Amino acid sequence: MTHPGESVSGPPTGRGGGRDAPPLPSRRRSIRLALGGAAIAALALIWLAAARPPSPAELDRLLQLAQDAHRAGRHDRAEALLDRVASSREPTPLDRLLRAQVQLATDRPEQARDQLARIPDDHPIAPISRLLLGQVEMRLGRVPEAERSFLAAVRLQPRHVQAHRELSFIYSIQRRLRELDEQLAALASLGELPPSYVLHWSKIRNVNWNYEKDLDNLRRFLAGDPGDRHSRLTLAEAIRRSGDLNEAGRILTPLPPTDPDAAALRAGMAIEGGDLTRAEEMIARAPADHPAVARVRGEIELIRGDPEAALPHLRAAEQNDPTDRLVNFHLGRALTMLGRAEEAAPYLDRVRRNDALGQLISRASTLPDLDDPDLCVEIGRACLSLGRSLEARAWFDTALSVDPFHDEAQESIARIEAGSPGLSSPLDAS
Repeated sequence: MTHPGESVSGPPTGRGGGRDAPPLPSRRRSIRLALGGAAIAALALIWLAAARPPSPAELDRLLQLAQDAHRAGRHDRAEALLDRVASSREPTPLDRLLRAQVQLATDRPEQARDQLARIPDDHPIAPISRLLLGQVEMRLGRVPEAERSFLAAVRLQPRHVQAHRELSFIYSIQRRLRELDEQLAALASLGELPPSYVLHWSKIRNVNWNYEKDLDNLRRFLAGDPGDRHSRLTLAEAIRRSGDLNEAGRILTPLPPTDPDAAALRAGMAIEGGDLTRAEEMIARAPADHPAVARVRGEIELIRGDPEAALPHLRAAEQNDPTDRLVNFHLGRALTMLGRAEEAAPYLDRVRRNDALGQLISRASTLPDLDDPDLCVEIGRACLSLGRSLEARAWFDTALSVDPFHDEAQESIARIEAGSPGLSSPLDAS
């Protein structure tokens, strides 16, 4: 034990006497402590890094990794990366598009639909998003919603080829010929109308409808959206053509008596059943000036033997579509019954030309390829003689795709572009 004033040179080392002082830390323990401190510091840095929000560049890198994972089929990994991005920022349109693609790949179309619907129209990816949204709606059987999305894609990007094709498919199945003309003409103007599309364009107008091949799609459309009016009407017409009038009537039940197309279809079925009184009842509440209603009224008057009363109704129907074969036939018949053969001639001539075009189309349908430019030009001229210049132009273009130097095809296109087709007919002069 030391006393005040005594110097101390070091701790006592003996076993006896005063208590030993605690030993100094060894070198090994010092190293362990130093390493422990470094580990704590590293953990602190990691925690600080985790607490710091990722930079925009880091988030973009995560998005790229998610896209790579999606393309590689690693959808769980892609979604996990997207979740990390979403935890640090409000989803961007690109984030939503990629998430929708992942959800579609993992059979979650409803969730994908929600993501795509949130992408604004003013973003550069809006056209492709509207296309994808329309395809999702088609997958879900919601055809009216799909149509709206495809039309939005075309509005945002008029040269959107795939959107025009999707609309062409819908209008073809639903037999909406005027809308189909617009879409196929748009594809033709973009140089994206292959010969198979051109042939289909003419077949749907000039060859008897093979309704059986469309039944499955029409039933699927209606099951997906019972409010799909166009599909309901077309399905009812297909079933009517099969001979099952009761089933066709049942399909039309949800449509009100004021619906002109439904009323005309119901009246047509009543005419087939020989009940003219019921046919009149079916169209009593429908707009009298609607083309389909006017045509049926004209038919009823013709059946009753009153061609004079039929004429105004049939002329009203003709104004809507001068190329309608059935309307032209009824007009020619009514005028013939009245002894006005000269007036009837142009309409009956149009019927004959329509039938001749149908024969040409049937002939083209038997070919493995549309590689006969002369036949294509002949069909084009037949279309032109019926006033269908857009369809005719497509046939002349098809001829030139086979023979770029075909003189008649070149001349016909030049006349169309000049607004002077150069083909007259009795009807054109009337």
